[in-house]
Parts: sequence; structure tokens; C-alpha cells
Amino acid sequence: MDCVYSKADLEKAVKQHGSQRKAAKALGFSQTTFHDHLSGRRGGEAKPSMVKTGAVGKSIADFRAQHDKSFIIPKRIKEGLAMLGSGWEYELAFAKLAGVSLGDLGNYREQFAEFYIVIGRDSKRAWTGSKATAEAMRAMVR
Repeated sequence: MDCVYSKADLEKAVKQHGSQRKAAKALGFSQTTFHDHLSGRRGGEAKPSMVKTGAVGKSIADFRAQHDKSFIIPKRIKEGLAMLGSGWEYELAFAKLAGVSLGDLGNYREQFAEFYIVIGRDSKRAWTGSKATAEAMRAMVR
């Protein structure tokens, strides 16, 4: 980051933060460097070597999105349902569409009970993209 502060900017920071030490910390300078620029001992405009902008690295949400199955699988199922729209697919084809295994789909299936129907005694399932489509299909197989 290429931040440049004039002497006027540094003086304004001192007034805003109440002291040179606090202003230096807020702008990412050591107190000595800040004082040297403010007093004119160092020529030119002040450039902090590193401005602190918060935590470095990835967040816990990033980790969750990459490794937590209880987050990833339902998200993929929701995306698959959105792709279906008002259409339907048998479970095997839907699992492929959503990018999940049949085992994972089975583990999270009950969270999406409104979006699939069970067909016949062999428990074949059809997934629908909308609750209305699922209701209409349930009425047909009763």
C-alpha cells in the first residue's frame, strides 16, 4: 500500500488522536519516525512501511466453506435445487447435478423434505426445484 502523508496530514492526525504516539500507531508508524517527519528532520512526505488493516490470513468462515460438510453439502443441494427450477430429476441424476455423493445426499436429505417425493414401494426418489412442483407430483402418485 503506497500511503503518503504530508506534514499537515500528520498534524491533523495528532489533533484527531490526541497525541503523537496515538497518531503514529493509527497511521502505522513508529513514534520516532512519526516525530522525525513531523519536526522536519526527515525530508519529503511520510510513508509508513506497513499500515495495519486488521487480521492477516483467512477467516473462520473461509475455513468452514472449504472443510465443513454440514455447510458445504446443504449449500450444494440448494444450488442443485435452484438449477432444477420448476423441473425434476431422479435422485441419482440430482446428486450428480448438485455435485454431491449419494451418501452425503442421504445424510442431509431430511433438511430438504419439501423438495423430493418418494415414488412407489421401492422408495425411488424424485427431487424437484420447487415445493409447488413437489406437491403437484405427490398428488399424482397417491
